[in-house]
Amino acid sequence: MQRISFGSSAAFATAESGKVRKIVAASHGGGRLWWCLLLGAACIGCGTKSKEMPVVPVSGQMFVQSRPAEGALVVLHPLGDLANGDWSLGYPRGSVSADGSFRISTYRSDDGAPEGQYRVLVSWTQQAEGSETGDPEDETPDLLQERYCDPERSTLEATVNGPSTELPKFDLK
Repeated sequence: MQRISFGSSAAFATAESGKVRKIVAASHGGGRLWWCLLLGAACIGCGTKSKEMPVVPVSGQMFVQSRPAEGALVVLHPLGDLANGDWSLGYPRGSVSADGSFRISTYRSDDGAPEGQYRVLVSWTQQAEGSETGDPEDETPDLLQERYCDPERSTLEATVNGPSTELPKFDLK
């Protein structure tokens, strides 16, 4: 298992047969953990030094039934030529705030994402009541029933282009 830090969060990933099987990101804001099943073709932590691609600031809003999806993890899974980039530090990702907004981070906190097409993945779990360990076993199941955790199943897409990108509001049912 490899630990990947970015800003105030950290990601943990396991690779199996060259595909990312599970990624957990922990945010210091409340100690919540998120599980998100990623079946992308990137192998995280291959031991080579990352080559940073240019990024543009990216922000958006994530709601479920018109309510903010506070604490949800949003991951941008690259499509097309972008999928062949160096993703050794993980895919662009962000955590949804209490007002439903999120900012994407790739290399540093809130730095954005490389320009291109993405499938949007979302995982929304919460810390089990009375648990403060930060242990993934203490997480509730994905409140979205993992409908948006798999790039083959998620129907959400985003285009990132400069000089900055405000993604359309996502309101999941």
